[in-house]
Amino acid sequence: MPVALVPGSTAATLYGEEKTEERYCDFGLNPEHQQALHDGGLRVSDAGGEARVLELPGHPFYLATLFVPQAEA
Repeated sequence: MPVALVPGSTAATLYGEEKTEERYCDFGLNPEHQQALHDGGLRVSDAGGEARVLELPGHPFYLATLFVPQAEA
C-alpha cells in the first residue's frame, strides 16, 4: 500500500523520497495512546497520520515501522 512520509523526517531521508509502497501488518497503535507517545517525543512520520512509521527526532537510529519486509510479493 502507498505510504506518504513526512518531508524532512528520518524515514523520508533514508528512503530518499517522500513516497513508498510497503506491505504492513493489520495491527497498530491504539489511537487513544498516540497523544501520550507524541507528548513523550515520539513522532509519527507517516504523512497520513497513521502510526505506521514512528521515529524519535534527534535520535541517531530510532525508527520503527509496521512494514512486513518478509512478506512475499
